[in-house]
Amino acid sequence: ATRLIFFLFFFLIITKYVYELLQKECHLKKVTLPVDATESEPKSFIFMSEDALTNPDKMLVLIHGNGVVRAGQWARRLIINEDLDSGTQIPYIKRAIEEGYGVIVLNPNENYIEVEKTKAQVQLSSDSSDEPAEKRERKDKIQKETKKRRDFYEKYRNPQKEKETMQMYIRVSFFWFSLPFFNDQIYPIMYCFHMSSHPLCFS
Repeated sequence: ATRLIFFLFFFLIITKYVYELLQKECHLKKVTLPVDATESEPKSFIFMSEDALTNPDKMLVLIHGNGVVRAGQWARRLIINEDLDSGTQIPYIKRAIEEGYGVIVLNPNENYIEVEKTKAQVQLSSDSSDEPAEKRERKDKIQKETKKRRDFYEKYRNPQKEKETMQMYIRVSFFWFSLPFFNDQIYPIMYCFHMSSHPLCFS
């Protein structure tokens, strides 16, 4: 457990450092989503260049894979075993900006927050045992698979956490409909995402 906690904090430091590089070296701005969020609702964020919404020629959209990676990262294994150029999206961002692309760095793994369950919600979870066995087993299986995928990151992010929590998903924003490629004009976009050990880009 101690080793896992060490790696968790190491990964959190990497994530924070990559965010800083996106802003300081790549000159991207951090944009809160939903753009029309109220003060109390869950929020996430992405990074984008100053001209991402106004560039009339071309755009690069970077999308990382699922799991524990965050915006600006391809794979933590590559960051640890090789270097930041191999494991992050930073080289692609810098080159894209040099070649006149608008840039958007998505952050799809930050799409919910965990909040403590109220007593009523905990009681409701207990009462679900009255469901038919088959339905309950199917629901439990889905929940276990989902939990397994995020356990490494979530369980050790707060080792002292003992109270039951629930996920609050972040509302989909109408931000995308303000992007220029939703206009009538043909708008060249390049998408990059990570597959195996190599980023894959297409337009």
